[in-house]
Amino acid sequence: MKLFAAGADPAELRRCVEDGLCEGAALLGALDSSPEGQARLVALGQVGAGPILVDVAAPGEPAALASLGSRFAARVGAPSAADPDLLRKARALLRAFRAGAALLVGPLRDAGTLFDASVMGAEAALVEPAVLRQLAARRSGAAAGS
Repeated sequence: MKLFAAGADPAELRRCVEDGLCEGAALLGALDSSPEGQARLVALGQVGAGPILVDVAAPGEPAALASLGSRFAARVGAPSAADPDLLRKARALLRAFRAGAALLVGPLRDAGTLFDASVMGAEAALVEPAVLRQLAARRSGAAAGS
């Protein structure tokens, strides 16, 4: 399963990517055309080399989003919890229509929900940076104990 750091702070997301905890970043919260919104978008563009996901609540700034190029993907209107019935239905629809999309869940706030989403067939997950750091600490602790 591909993991993406999810949060509102581009600097924190960048640290997760640079530390190798995830494959990309998801900036949570709709973008706007204010100077602060544009600054967040510029900062997000500096996050690693992986894909960048942005919540899209309404049509945003197409020119600004275009500056992210092929690294940009939008996340629209998805529920935040890993609901088993919803995940099964989404997987079935993607398979039935042979859609070229991956099933992305999140943001996930604990490792147990991440495990459940993986078992239910999610290909990618938005995970809070604190959870990514907990998982990395567990992995390094397990590696040190072997």
